Order: sequence, then structure tokens, then C-alpha cells
Amino acid sequence: MAKNYEIDNIDLKILNILMEDAKIPYTEVAKKVFVSGGTVHVRMKKLEEMGVVNGTTLKMNYSRLGFDVTCFMGIYLQKSSLYDRVVAELKDIQEIVKIHAIIRNARESLQVGIYSDLTNCEMWGKVDSFSKRMYFGKSKPMVE
Repeated sequence: MAKNYEIDNIDLKILNILMEDAKIPYTEVAKKVFVSGGTVHVRMKKLEEMGVVNGTTLKMNYSRLGFDVTCFMGIYLQKSSLYDRVVAELKDIQEIVKIHAIIRNARESLQVGIYSDLTNCEMWGKVDSFSKRMYFGKSKPMVE
């Protein structure tokens, strides 16, 4: 059934509303799109089956948790065989919230999102110590 399903303007309107606020009840979405709540439910189920919708996420305000600095660090691995080990160790650093793998020129690199309080020198030490242990080709921090 999902294979033949085509996305139409109603689907797009539903998606746009839920992208703004994923917690809004389907009945409220239905009122805005001028369809029934059941229609929204059925369409969302079909969009999930198609792989268009892959769940919902929680959007957090990290500064309210005391993490006032956002840092993205590009880590360039000397060997792609280090990837699994590096990711496993990065996951042990609680301030790291996202890890993305990027492959460029047959070399693996990671983009790491870090949230921290600037006064938290311990976190910066963890990342610096980690990068020295892992023998990166190079790393490139960028702070917001």
C-alpha cells in the first residue's frame, strides 16, 4: 500500500505543521488543514511506512542546562580503521551530543558537536587528551 502512495499538498501541510511543533495533537493539525483527525493519523502512518517520517525528536535549549558554548570539531582520522574505536570513545564524553561521519577523498572524518560551559576546562581537557591519544591526522575546532 505505501509503495503506491504519493505525497500531496495535504501531506505537505501536515508535515509543515508538525515540523514546527511535533507535540501538537493531530486534532489541532486537522483543524488547520481542514481534514479529520483520523485523516491526519492515517496519512502520518503512511508517511512513516514510506520512510518519509522517521520518528520525532526533542529540541533542547542547551544554554538553559548551563552549556553556553557550542563547538563543532572536525576530526580527520589517519586511518578509516580507527572509526569504530574513535566513535566509541567519543560517546564516553558526555558533553558530545552529536557525531557525524563524513567521507572525503577516501579518508574518514568526523564532525563532533559539543555543548559546554566555557568555564568547564575539564571538558576541553578531555577532548584535547582524547585527540592526542587517537593519533588524528588533524583536528579543527570551531567555537560559536
